[in-house]
Amino acid sequence: GLSYDIINSNDVSSTDFSIYGMILVGNEFFSNAAQIPVANHNSLIINKFHADEWSLSIRGLSSTASSQPLSIKNDDVDKIITNGFGRVVQAYTSCCFGNGISLPIYAMSRIDRSLLGLYTISTTMQDNPDPVIVAVFPGKNLFNNKVSNGRIVFFGAMESSFWTNDLKEIFKRSLLFTLNGNDADQDGHA
Repeated sequence: GLSYDIINSNDVSSTDFSIYGMILVGNEFFSNAAQIPVANHNSLIINKFHADEWSLSIRGLSSTASSQPLSIKNDDVDKIITNGFGRVVQAYTSCCFGNGISLPIYAMSRIDRSLLGLYTISTTMQDNPDPVIVAVFPGKNLFNNKVSNGRIVFFGAMESSFWTNDLKEIFKRSLLFTLNGNDADQDGHA
């Protein structure tokens, strides 16, 4: 199994992130987001607040919601993360929170995707889809003259209490890909 440490935001500046296989950043607002070194390490980002501060976006994130449970469209069928899943996967078990407010899915801009050369795994269902799950490989240019030094995955379906079993599996695969790359069994070969 995997193990993890929770690092409080006030401990970021004194943490040696090199001892970790990856960073998982949750959906919280961080007053010191720029200090979280997502570009320098394998990082799984489930955060709607700081894509620009982490040099992943210049346009910010968009969101989509519906009166029906949202689905995502897999561009990566039979590849890295969505192998064995169909083209369309229902993301959430419900349309809405208990108070009736629709569950959002966050996406990166198509413009950011094309400027950075992001590897799109899954998108929104619109006619002009935006990337919901994307990967940035090591050595790729980011905005603000930064370069990714690890695998970065952005995961835009952030309401984990409502994930379908399929989306739970896609998240698990996203996490393992962030940690191990294509070498899921960690034998040194992709």
